[in-house]
Amino acid sequence: MRSQLFLSAPIVLAFLSVTPGPEEIVHRPTAGLALRKSFVLVSENASDSTDSDGDTSRSESSSTFSAVVTDVILEVEGERVLKLKRTYDEISIEGEGYWESDEESDESSFAGTSEIEGATVLFAWDEESEEYSASSEDLDDDVLEKLSYDFDFTMLLPDGEVSVDDHWSIDAERFEGMFAMWEGLPLDWDTGDSETSEEEAVEPDVERTTEGELTATFHGPRDEKGVEVAVITLEGTIEESVLRDVEDTQEWGSHSFHEDRTGTSEVAGEILWNLASGHLHSISLQVESEGESRSTNTSTSNGQEHSFEHDESYTGSTTVTITFKVVE
Repeated sequence: MRSQLFLSAPIVLAFLSVTPGPEEIVHRPTAGLALRKSFVLVSENASDSTDSDGDTSRSESSSTFSAVVTDVILEVEGERVLKLKRTYDEISIEGEGYWESDEESDESSFAGTSEIEGATVLFAWDEESEEYSASSEDLDDDVLEKLSYDFDFTMLLPDGEVSVDDHWSIDAERFEGMFAMWEGLPLDWDTGDSETSEEEAVEPDVERTTEGELTATFHGPRDEKGVEVAVITLEGTIEESVLRDVEDTQEWGSHSFHEDRTGTSEVAGEILWNLASGHLHSISLQVESEGESRSTNTSTSNGQEHSFEHDESYTGSTTVTITFKVVE
């Protein structure tokens, strides 16, 4: 009997070590499903600059952006969500900064809240425009048109079934679109300064170019506190260039600003996708950035023109944490 057990052991071990078969990692929306989605971005940045007069300065800043929304799927057709109700439960940002030059230094802090906190928005699919339209009794149209529907992160998924160690590419622009989703959120700032400006900020003219490719790799399923998830790692490099121009005319004269910024970001992280329910479970990402910029400020007043330049090098680190939780 003992020899039979030993002879059968290799067969049992071979059976237990069989590689999992192909998995279909898909987004599977279900009418009535409610998900609480939490987003946290923690950023730390530092920069050194030199102006046209040869003066140098250094700045450091840190910030934390937090948002919690509750999405309730109201209507589905196939794999398409036709109607979704979103409540913006929490929106906030806070941070601090430090600046020093050859002769002086300064510290500051800031915080932001949003008028959309507590608001409920209905997103409906428009077949003709092939986009989601937003409506709400709580918000004005100029706020609604800036809100993004897509908090599903389907751009990270493979096309078709994948097996362990299979990988696929994610375009850098599509990846950066993940961060654009909350760029449209209106924020009311408190910088601790009682003085406020009556002038409205002038919108800059921005030309952005993004290149690069991220590689996603499937590592098989895993039990994550009772939830079967697909484990996907993400890594790659993104190169970005930004041209920013601002032209402003006031009673006292005119002002123009031009910036040419280039940078490189290294991305690494893990994505967990709920296989049974067909939605994101969590994302953990680390983004390390470095780059340089040259900017020119020119002002004209009383027929006199003044211009100065800044050369800047910067480094930055951003941690992104996103979690989805089913609302019972």
